[in-house]
Amino acid sequence: MPGQPYPGQQPAYGQQPAYGQQPAYGQQPAYGQQPAYGQQPAYGQQSAYGQPPAPSFSSGDGGGSNYTPPPPPPPAPRVQAQGAFGDEKHSKKLWRNGILAVLGLGVFLWLIAWVLPPRMVRFVPTEIDVAIGEESWEQVAPAASRCTDPGPLAYVEELAQPLTEAADSEFEFQFVVVESEEINAFALPGGFVTVNMGLLEAAENGEEVAAVLAHELTHVTHRHGMRAVLRRAGAVAVVSLVFGGTGFESLAFAAEGLASQAHSRDQERDADEGGRELLMAAGIDPIGMATFFERLEEEYEAMPEGMRKGFALVSTHPDPGERAETTREIAANFHATRDLPDPPADLRCHGSDEPGGVKAEGTQAGE
Repeated sequence: MPGQPYPGQQPAYGQQPAYGQQPAYGQQPAYGQQPAYGQQPAYGQQSAYGQPPAPSFSSGDGGGSNYTPPPPPPPAPRVQAQGAFGDEKHSKKLWRNGILAVLGLGVFLWLIAWVLPPRMVRFVPTEIDVAIGEESWEQVAPAASRCTDPGPLAYVEELAQPLTEAADSEFEFQFVVVESEEINAFALPGGFVTVNMGLLEAAENGEEVAAVLAHELTHVTHRHGMRAVLRRAGAVAVVSLVFGGTGFESLAFAAEGLASQAHSRDQERDADEGGRELLMAAGIDPIGMATFFERLEEEYEAMPEGMRKGFALVSTHPDPGERAETTREIAANFHATRDLPDPPADLRCHGSDEPGGVKAEGTQAGE
């Protein structure tokens, strides 16, 4: 059997090279020794760059060669069978994702249809308010229903003048008085205000009438009616209008029946607050807002349900007691600088000699 070569001597084939000595071509290198290019490394030894690992032969103590098996392959990844449990879990996940998708779509549609349009009112020109209000005014307060006697309108305009001056609004307010026993008043977008004769007959002083007018003017300046129109029209019409499209037709359609629609409770409270501020800015005592609604509430509660139709200011507005209490607290610290005239006792919608005339006490002429 061949022995170890001398240092620096090339080992013969089959001879174990000394440490650091290059093995003969085809000979197995010693453990820890770098194999020659093309040679297989010893078992467990790192192969040279570019050489694949492979089974190798190593020399034993007796100079023979023993076959060393290659390392076992890595275990295959474990795959869990689906089975009934896996199918059920997958179905629950799909069901949950479906519910979330439906809820997300519902929230998106709610934002588009309910939240977004009113918030876009700032982008709608005020000329649209005027156009919508004027067209609706002809429908809800036609000429045939308007008072022909100049007295009621003159009284309303006298009380409204200091309010419109204090409002300093870009809208030009216009007023009419109509023949209706319902105790109510309403304002349309653009500044078109309608006052029922029933309101003038129910009020005990000018401060009460002015309080209702200030409330309605705030609906206009805060564009509450226009917000309702935009909500009904939808986001598509609003976007079309803002960017110069043909959205006005949709808004005009949405404005139908606007006068009969109740404002939200939040808008009514906003109109109360703005109305009080407007009254005080005009130097008018806001206590009229409290006394008027307190008296209406008492009459409203005392009447049978079938006879409450004429009390829209009570039935469609926030709690009168709450409104009156808040107003009294504010009025207690305010000093009025303007006195208003009481409603004239001889106010009538039409002259006494006109058909359908209404006397001050609310009876038909000729009765």
